[in-house]
Amino acid sequence: MKTGAVGERFSVRSIITSREGSVVLVSIVLTVVFTSLNTNFLTTRNFVTIGELITGNAVVAAGQVMLMVMGDIDLSVGAVYALTPYLVYQTSISGMPMEVGIPLSVLAAVAVGLTNGIVTTAFRVPALITTLGMDFAVTATNLIISHDYQQNMPYQQPYTWIFGGGSFYGIEVAFIWTALAFVILAVMLARMRHGLWSISTGSNPLGAKEVGVNVNLTRIRNFVLCSTIAGLWGLFVANRPFIFGGIGAANPLQGGDTLVLESIAAAAIGGTSLFGGSGTVIGAFFGSLLISVLQDGLFIVGANAYSYQTLLGIAIILSMVLNIQSRKRLRSGG
Repeated sequence: MKTGAVGERFSVRSIITSREGSVVLVSIVLTVVFTSLNTNFLTTRNFVTIGELITGNAVVAAGQVMLMVMGDIDLSVGAVYALTPYLVYQTSISGMPMEVGIPLSVLAAVAVGLTNGIVTTAFRVPALITTLGMDFAVTATNLIISHDYQQNMPYQQPYTWIFGGGSFYGIEVAFIWTALAFVILAVMLARMRHGLWSISTGSNPLGAKEVGVNVNLTRIRNFVLCSTIAGLWGLFVANRPFIFGGIGAANPLQGGDTLVLESIAAAAIGGTSLFGGSGTVIGAFFGSLLISVLQDGLFIVGANAYSYQTLLGIAIILSMVLNIQSRKRLRSGG
């Protein structure tokens, strides 16, 4: 009995002290604090709102994890997030049906990711610089083709329903896609060969090459994956009507720098190392949960709009400090 008790205490303690467990604990504490300040926080409608916020950025954060475990990053996800809805709109007014416009827009996202990956691996340009340049280029393209105007998304069933504009037995379609994406990405990173290659590449590129991992191809695949995810989820948000927390329109500045920072912050807060070699998709989800609780809670209590950005910046810095300290402990064997 004693051994079992010790094992149980160790198990509970290990969960609480783990990075994911600590993020969940902080989210619970924030929930208690915001509820004490405004009881409207602890309502079903508000929890749905938090879910809508998570749907908008959590899967993009999971895509960032696939890159960050290799020591890479993608700063162009916000621009791609806005690009795909506008391409669907442009093809629609040109007379093309959505079954043509949607694949073309997704192929554009794939092309952006492929370009990022090739430039980074073939020309040895740091991912930070490559994707920053791509962010400027795609954002400018969005503004040029849109003339800086927001446009309503075309309505064509069943494509509008499938891509975020409907619900299934009362559950928003975007929620279902988000849950499915997290399961696939979590299994891919933790159980499949590509995920293991990605982590190996981030922790020891030379060692990964020696055991037969095609490091450059693995990095390119993850750039394509991250960019494609951003493009798809841009379509989901653009197709979601306002009542579902979406905008129901293509906006040239949808996503933008805010999405980039939130996706990186969610991954880092969830325990993904910015130096590569470690990270989990479930951690990105919990990181996104914390960010969404913080954003919604500050709005509910009537805090200054810039308070959220201030706290988000502090969270990124603290995550970086924790990452560095964790690396030091691992190196020292402590």
